[in-house]
Amino acid sequence: VNISGWSRDSGTSRYDAEGFQEEFVSFVRQVTGKPVLGVGRFTSPDTMVSQIRRGVLDLIGSARASIADPFLPRKLREGRIDDIRECIGCNMCVAAETIGVELRCTQNPTISEEWRRDWHPERVPAANTREHVLIVGSGPAGLEAALVLARAGHHVTVTEAREELGGRVTREARIKGLSAWRRVADYRLYQLRQMANVDLYSGSAVDAEAIAEFEADHVLLATGATWRRDGAGRSRLTPIDGFEDVAATPDDILDGMEIRGPVVIYDDDHYYMANALAVDLAVRGLEVQIVTPLPTLAPWMAQTLEQPRMIAELKSYGVRMHPNTAAIGWANGALSVVRSDTGEELPAIGGATLLSVTVRMPDPSLSEALAARGSAHRVIGDADAPGTIQLVVFSGHRNARELLGQEPAPGHFKRERPTLFY
Repeated sequence: VNISGWSRDSGTSRYDAEGFQEEFVSFVRQVTGKPVLGVGRFTSPDTMVSQIRRGVLDLIGSARASIADPFLPRKLREGRIDDIRECIGCNMCVAAETIGVELRCTQNPTISEEWRRDWHPERVPAANTREHVLIVGSGPAGLEAALVLARAGHHVTVTEAREELGGRVTREARIKGLSAWRRVADYRLYQLRQMANVDLYSGSAVDAEAIAEFEADHVLLATGATWRRDGAGRSRLTPIDGFEDVAATPDDILDGMEIRGPVVIYDDDHYYMANALAVDLAVRGLEVQIVTPLPTLAPWMAQTLEQPRMIAELKSYGVRMHPNTAAIGWANGALSVVRSDTGEELPAIGGATLLSVTVRMPDPSLSEALAARGSAHRVIGDADAPGTIQLVVFSGHRNARELLGQEPAPGHFKRERPTLFY
């Protein structure tokens, strides 16, 4: 039984609680003697078992949860609940379908690669020689690389400059609606903490000299990226006048900066960050306006099926939206704007705080310092190429496999549909 189309059936964790369809389908079992199968964003075994024991459903449909962890049923049967790699409900798998690429998953970087790359979701072949690997940074890429390398038998040390492990996911998970995303770090940290060959150090910033003194056999830099402050973004590659000296960034807000309203958000990122922060700030009672140079707000969220609900959410919180509006400068507490398509000058948008949400940039200084010393290293995740959490988890996994010699050479994947010649 189901209650709606795909966009609601496959709702994200930002907008739908686990098992959210129960109130609509619980009557079905009372009017039929046939087994009832239901869906509704099931990720937690507790929720699944609860609905079965209470007679809501007989069978649980959990496609996305099974993408995140193909061994979910086995782990349930064996009582390995803490080993389940729980779906975070971000709909990256859905986005892969809507744009027509290989199935992808934030939690499970091996999906679609089991055959052509020989990546098993749980098992990693043992390394030929056990070595010591230093990973600088405990974000999603660093933790994923650490887990793969530790499972292969290497001794892994992870250092993190901040007091809290987890990198961007633990910080972004504090934003309203994104708490489930913390599972990306939680799962990996739990697994790593069970391993005797892993050391995790928070509050431990390192420089090139300290890395050299560590004498690790391999060094991976997973130091992440930070949001640009100068207004340069995806539609405009150059800085915007007046931004650099006054604009706040998502990093500032996630670091606890006190924000005064009214707030003007300039969104040239076009995914979740600008609108999620708009809601978060509106909930605090601040007046918020969001400006984007594109014809619609956050078009990438159409791929994750969230865009219509996101726009409705912004309206419900009184957030004013200005699509098709390009920023050309900030001065005297006002954003100067023009129409993106015609260049027509529009009324300035005033505010006490300007929040620039455009693109993120890595800091290459540590890599450059290591290179100057002749120290071999790999740069992974956002530190190499800022992207979605899914992309940087994949980067961490791929780089770990390459280090282990378990990644096929470019162009040498197994064919998806092997051709047999007789």
